[in-house]
Amino acid sequence: MGSRLVVKSGRKTLLLQPENIEWVQAERDYVRLHQGSESFLIRSSMGKLSELLDPRDFMRVHRSTVVNLNHVSEMRALNTGDYEILLDNKTRLLMSRGYRGALQELLRTAGLSSIQESSDENKRLDAEAHTV
Repeated sequence: MGSRLVVKSGRKTLLLQPENIEWVQAERDYVRLHQGSESFLIRSSMGKLSELLDPRDFMRVHRSTVVNLNHVSEMRALNTGDYEILLDNKTRLLMSRGYRGALQELLRTAGLSSIQESSDENKRLDAEAHTV
């Protein structure tokens, strides 16, 4: 990603590298960009900002959340059908059920569909271990 995002912060104008943005949160008519310990509030819609971000790296996981997949360390399925996303910096985000299909498609096109198969195999092995 060679382009930068222009963000005004007080009297300064910052040029943010998208790969450093960990996640984005919608706040009414604004979006908050989270980068390390800092966050930047800009006047934009989630849809408009999503057009500027590389879809290979950024994925909408909730109606109010976009995540940089390069900063995701773990995803956990919850009993509700949602997923909990854990970022490298230990931030926990929620992926709602409605965006699960997009995640599965992304994993499939990335050649990672065997992850689910491995998970199913682990469950089978666990079940066998408990019946012995």
